[in-house]
Amino acid sequence: MFNKSPRLHFLYLFIALNCIAAYLMYLDRELIGDAKGSVHSISNLIFSMLLVIASYYIVLSPLFNLMYKFKVDSFQFRPYSYLAGARIGKFLILIQIAYIIFNYVFGLNTAGAANKVTTSLSIIWILLPPDALFIIYYGVYRENKYFYPNLAIYLISNFLRGWSGIFFITIIFEWCRAVRMQKLNPKIVIILLITVLLLYPFILNLKFAIRASASLNITLDQLIQNFLQQINANEYSLLFGNALQQLVGRLQVTSILVEVIRLQDVLQEKFANGDFAPFWLEGLHGIFYYKIILGRFPVWLGSYFTQYIGSPLNLGDWNVNVSLAAWFFVAPYLSIIYITYILFICFISYYLTRKIHGDNIESEKDMLWITWLLYILPPWFSVMVAFIFALGIFLLLKIIMSSFPSLKLSFN
Repeated sequence: MFNKSPRLHFLYLFIALNCIAAYLMYLDRELIGDAKGSVHSISNLIFSMLLVIASYYIVLSPLFNLMYKFKVDSFQFRPYSYLAGARIGKFLILIQIAYIIFNYVFGLNTAGAANKVTTSLSIIWILLPPDALFIIYYGVYRENKYFYPNLAIYLISNFLRGWSGIFFITIIFEWCRAVRMQKLNPKIVIILLITVLLLYPFILNLKFAIRASASLNITLDQLIQNFLQQINANEYSLLFGNALQQLVGRLQVTSILVEVIRLQDVLQEKFANGDFAPFWLEGLHGIFYYKIILGRFPVWLGSYFTQYIGSPLNLGDWNVNVSLAAWFFVAPYLSIIYITYILFICFISYYLTRKIHGDNIESEKDMLWITWLLYILPPWFSVMVAFIFALGIFLLLKIIMSSFPSLKLSFN
């Protein structure tokens, strides 16, 4: 039933979601997802859908496969590389727990909250980003005994911050692994699919309750009460319908691209005026440049565009997935540079991944493929740049953890 390329199942899923979204918008003549309003041009809708399908397919299939045609030798980790997985696993447990404590004490990093960084201690999490390091660990040391405690802490940490996408990341990893190990059959797939769909309305509403609690400064008891009130106030069928609509609307990017194309003249003018940063400055390096040279904080395209879709939040407190093709309309004269930049970050992420060298190359491929899916296609270039930095940090950690023997204490 399943082919030997389980990652393609999720490529087809994202393509299907964008096709479904386009079809719904065609029927109702209304945008879905983060974008609101009418569909002003059916031709733009069809064009946007085709561009989205093409970008997903090209990046996640031929381009991804092309990267692995380039031979990159792994770093020679000697002489104690066999100890590195356990050592990094222990280290990750410590920093993930420390990150949970940090966020609780300072009330930071909850999705949708406008809380700003007020402590210099935040530099620790720039140098040692727990979430990115764990995703790398997932791909490199999935079979290590310290994987499961790290996974549990990762899921708890992210959900406490109002992020539910971590479950989707886990599903992709585990689906691909199970398919390759031939542990799935039609009965199991149907049961898992029904279970995930039935539970999703509760996960979604709890996520929103957590996000609201961060902005309103409410207690845990109040959070639980708000969640239960929301669940009890609506029929399950309504909750399920809203959750399904939100899922399709959030994962598709066609509707936003439709609006980008419609507003391309305005966006080109705003970009020329410097109202938002160019794609190559999205990330930590861009923040340094804007703060040190220009004396202000940069705004990325995904954040800037929220003002055109009726965001109730302040500019910069939220972002939308404008789609990989968006920059071809925002700055068409930079198209060649844009394509070159995409190829560059794809190759650098591949190069560092191969240098790290996981225990299982297919699991390693899953990790890189997932990050391209979630960070390059939307696109979240700032997150992708941060992930590339995390790959470098992980490589350094593995070098260090492979450089000394086990410490054995002797008592005479």
